[in-house]
Amino acid sequence: QSSAGTPLNYPRHPSIRHGGLFPWPVAFLMGNITVEDVNGRQKATRASSFIFRWAVTPDAAPKAAILQWEKAFLHKVMDWTPEFRDKHGIELLRYARRTPEDELANSFYPLMEFLIRMGCCGLVVGIYCVVANLSGFGNGHKSKLVPAIMGLVSAVLGSFLGFGIVYSAGFKHVVTMEVTPYLCMGIGVNDLLVILNAYAPASQIEADPMKKCARTMKDSGLAITITTLANVIAFGIGAS
Repeated sequence: QSSAGTPLNYPRHPSIRHGGLFPWPVAFLMGNITVEDVNGRQKATRASSFIFRWAVTPDAAPKAAILQWEKAFLHKVMDWTPEFRDKHGIELLRYARRTPEDELANSFYPLMEFLIRMGCCGLVVGIYCVVANLSGFGNGHKSKLVPAIMGLVSAVLGSFLGFGIVYSAGFKHVVTMEVTPYLCMGIGVNDLLVILNAYAPASQIEADPMKKCARTMKDSGLAITITTLANVIAFGIGAS
């Protein structure tokens, strides 16, 4: 129940947080929820479990004080566990971990020496990519820059078409879909380079443009199909 003694709104219950109104998801913090209709509104009347979360940031207190508080809190919950189990039939479980912000800070801020090495490697790779992309510019199938751009455009258009079909079918938007265009661009450029590698020998064997394209797709179609199927299966497994 809320502080007023009324059942919580479902699926989101508004609460005051940091001076503002924050609708928190009830199903995210409660388990085995019983939802009932109360005066025409969905209410969560019962639940078998509830999660209490405390996020202590370094801005609140020094790190040593936070660690002492965490240790004392875990010991306190351990002392409460038998009492709550015997008197109220409630099982208390304790768990402590580093905050996501702290973990991300350690991941994205490595040592300066490592950054210098990565910067040098990136500079070398960047120079090579510029030289390789500009080689053969405007020379038919030897050009790499213009076909790569065409591959990017085709992948983006295909992503927008897929979004339209998915949204028209009634599927909801999820965060994972926001990175899908970038993945499709990588896959599209890779497939286009495979086609170009197959087109180079085909252009020397066949003179007719139709036969060139037919031979090119015959040589590169199997690799592209297998790669696409592997990506579809991987995304399907991840979505499930």
